[in-house]
Amino acid sequence: MTELAEALALITAKTLEHYNEHAAEFWEGTREHDVKQNIEALLRHVRGTPPLRILDLGCGPGRDLAAFRALGHEAMGLEGSPRLAAMAREHSGCEVWEQDFLALKLPSCHFDGIFANASLFHVPRQELPRVLRELHATLKPDGVLFSSNPRGNNQEGWIRGRYGAYHDLESWRLFMKTAAFEELEYYYRPPGLPLEQQPWLASVWRAHVRCRRGMTPARSISFMESTVNSELGVSPAITTIRIESLFFDPLVTFWKRRMTPGGNEMRSRGSRSTCSSRPLSLSQLARHVPVMAMNVSLVSWLCSIGPLPGLARQ
Repeated sequence: MTELAEALALITAKTLEHYNEHAAEFWEGTREHDVKQNIEALLRHVRGTPPLRILDLGCGPGRDLAAFRALGHEAMGLEGSPRLAAMAREHSGCEVWEQDFLALKLPSCHFDGIFANASLFHVPRQELPRVLRELHATLKPDGVLFSSNPRGNNQEGWIRGRYGAYHDLESWRLFMKTAAFEELEYYYRPPGLPLEQQPWLASVWRAHVRCRRGMTPARSISFMESTVNSELGVSPAITTIRIESLFFDPLVTFWKRRMTPGGNEMRSRGSRSTCSSRPLSLSQLARHVPVMAMNVSLVSWLCSIGPLPGLARQ
């Protein structure tokens, strides 16, 4: 194990140990906290028909899980502390996954919204870009992430047995925008107090599949795999290659001419292909490429074309 890996493992272990040891105390100290403002901030931005599929990231003992369920939504919890996870199941009646924030295993394109209330500040700054990309990937297109963190001057370290990173607004914006989230709103809490008495920074963000020119999209390869293999009827997914810059909506955009494995020339700009007189959808394109005969997926073949431009409709 490298020195960095050991340091991250220690951060996780010590922080979760703190929550395990103080689980009952934590429940008693937070069960009456009013976070209705935060729940409403998430829900009013989610596009979709209820019941919505909501991930409560760092759900603690289940207070907010119970609130989402009472509103009629399909709420799922994620918690690293075994004791808090057990309490959350008892208090909410919801399913709760026991996962470390630094080792997330999330389904792709699954949730309408993520509620990260007082949780993401536990992620070390150097690991935050990766974690945000993973959260982006588990959201449905145009899904929404809410976060509320204790704010600071971008310092990080140990405070009362827990590791935390304390961002100011501009630092948090940079992390979120780099991960391809669009800002919807932000505010400080508790409401109705002077700024110096509002230690919490709350913000709401929308995740987009599309990428702007020159930007690497945050969608993980798992999202690409599931989309492509769903179109091809492949199960399980057989792709393992990361795409650094891909655009489809639902058309694939190329910037090079190349012969396909079947011998047909592919030359296109924007979202047109010379294989057809009209734009091709992902599934239509798949039929022009002898993917299964090569025992690779369409994603692998697309990667062989070379780097694809980060073009998007503005």
